[in-house]
Amino acid sequence: MIINLMATPRNLSTALMYSFRSRSDCKVIDEPFFGHFLVHSDAFRPSRDETLAQWPSKMSDIQKWIERECQDTEHLFLKNMASHHLGVDFSYALGYTNIFVLRHPGLIINSFTKGVVTPNMGDIGLELQHEIYDELLTHGARCIVIDSEELLQDPASYLASLCAKLGIPWQPEMLIWPKGPKPEDGPWAKYWYTNLHSSTGFQTYVKKSRKVRAEHQSLLDECMLHYRYLSSHKMSV
Repeated sequence: MIINLMATPRNLSTALMYSFRSRSDCKVIDEPFFGHFLVHSDAFRPSRDETLAQWPSKMSDIQKWIERECQDTEHLFLKNMASHHLGVDFSYALGYTNIFVLRHPGLIINSFTKGVVTPNMGDIGLELQHEIYDELLTHGARCIVIDSEELLQDPASYLASLCAKLGIPWQPEMLIWPKGPKPEDGPWAKYWYTNLHSSTGFQTYVKKSRKVRAEHQSLLDECMLHYRYLSSHKMSV
């Protein structure tokens, strides 16, 4: 099975990748579409040059990469950003099991602006996440919506429920991973994964302010429309 995580930035996506990486039956790929996104976008990213030098940027090469990684594993976990699907035909994911991970957009904006000072809707990705969800669901793809804050409040129970939804056995090893960088990390890891590389499991849940700076309020308001829609479809535990 290919498990396709469709995330927004700063939303447990890398922690979930590490969690599935800890399974005995699963391999992972970190943001396979990032190179394609950078070629088709002028968006600023701190790791732009490194990524373009190391990551595939053509859809055909990305698909070959995914196919190669599938050959010797029971399950393959793709950590994807919805925002990276600029100009991508969503039909590639029709045969995958797609997980849409949600986080309140106020929290995303406050975290993302530590690396990108003036984000827009394309950066945050909620609108595209909504669009991809509807498109895949319309064509009969398997889609599961999860809530990252609910996951952090009880990782063991939440991940066990997610595994049941996926039809795979729960493995307690999903709660832990080794400290430090991982071989699968993308070249952007040095800019974004510092705190995660110091961890050995999911962080303790701490309630954070969802209030954003005044200059980001209109972005938050726009994001909330898509967040509320997707949240209405999230998995029950």
